[in-house]
Amino acid sequence: MKPYYEDDLVTIYHGDCLELLPELAFDVVVTDPPYGISYSPYGNFKPIVGDDNTDLGSWIANYEVPRVVCGADNFAHSLPPGGTWSVWDKRVSPAADRILGSPFELIWACGHGSRKRHIYRIQHGGAVNADKANERRVHPTQKPAKLMRQLIADHFPTGTILDPFMGSGSTLRAAKDLGRKAIGIEIDEAYCEAAAKRMGQEVLDFG
Repeated sequence: MKPYYEDDLVTIYHGDCLELLPELAFDVVVTDPPYGISYSPYGNFKPIVGDDNTDLGSWIANYEVPRVVCGADNFAHSLPPGGTWSVWDKRVSPAADRILGSPFELIWACGHGSRKRHIYRIQHGGAVNADKANERRVHPTQKPAKLMRQLIADHFPTGTILDPFMGSGSTLRAAKDLGRKAIGIEIDEAYCEAAAKRMGQEVLDFG
């Protein structure tokens, strides 16, 4: 199984995670899977592969490793017992309430390190990108690396991270910023290319 991209910390595979997962070794999952809601992206973005499949989110939610799953409220009926919920507040203050998009998102976690509930206050919207203001997103539902860094640090401070629905690579970028090993899988090759380019950016120093 040949990686699409590989460096000292990050490995990217292009393909279907359902087929590739049995061949990989990892400790935890941090991901933003397709929600099964057939989301219609705005602008020139193409539809998300797999977002018409209502089983993908619940499948990863039930995968038996410690995991953090964004948007799990979309398939809450399929979640196993236990786990905790956190909130990503994307508006932070009333002054930002008119920003385009959902004002918050729910994140579900289970496994070691996931006993605490968190509120992540990171402003992010259609014109205000939490990573870099007004920088165009590569993926229609791209999570900010800043959020993913906090999720990783709070829930899984050790271990190799897997994102089986990598998109444009925010989880991997966050892991690399933290000096962590990570594996990403993405079925859309265009996003594999975008993620590989992001991995080539300079690693930031967060002290």
